[in-house]
Amino acid sequence: MLIISHDQVADPKIFMNEVFNKTQEQVSLYAIHYTLNEANNKINYGCNFLNRVLREDTLLYSEDNRLKQLGSYLYHPEVFLRIQKHWNKRFEHARYFEEKSTICEDNPSNQGRYLILQQAIQQACLGLIYVFWEYQSSYYSLPYLLHLCEQFSDVPKIIYPKRSFQSQQMYSRLCHAQYNLNEKIQENPSESDSLKAEHLTYKFIQAARKEADKKLEELKKLHLKN
Repeated sequence: MLIISHDQVADPKIFMNEVFNKTQEQVSLYAIHYTLNEANNKINYGCNFLNRVLREDTLLYSEDNRLKQLGSYLYHPEVFLRIQKHWNKRFEHARYFEEKSTICEDNPSNQGRYLILQQAIQQACLGLIYVFWEYQSSYYSLPYLLHLCEQFSDVPKIIYPKRSFQSQQMYSRLCHAQYNLNEKIQENPSESDSLKAEHLTYKFIQAARKEADKKLEELKKLHLKN
């Protein structure tokens, strides 16, 4: 995570691409960015994500002490309800997209199915990240979201590619579904491959639900107790 005093690298996508290119494609970073003003404003209003990360993680470098003092983690029933509502809405979206991918059509679009499945996985990831971290990402790349989820869960392993070419191709199609649909208009993945991706997505969403339910039970005890 970077907290910076200016806006030049506010967009994590640009920064991550620059690092990737300047290291001859040897290093991939998955960065969370705040400007100094954003961070200080959030700390003022009791941001549990920043309070947790800045308190628990290792500080690699700090230029000065312009970042405000952290408060304590905020436990409150209303905080729990906010987390629970956020998860329920994300899970609702994930199930919606996943169910839409199963509709039988006379003229199916397998490229379109990958895009729908990508949306389903993204929504489940965004929900998990909020449940575990209370963080709302402003960047929605599938590899990025899966990597964030990997910091607290093994669920991304369901989606990550295995050694086979078919598995790696399926993962690539899920990650680049929007680009493929717009740019590779002549390419038509097989229906059997897209159905396998659909099955993986279903497994991922169900596993994410179990992880979220377990974490929500823990959070409920903490927030209601305090």
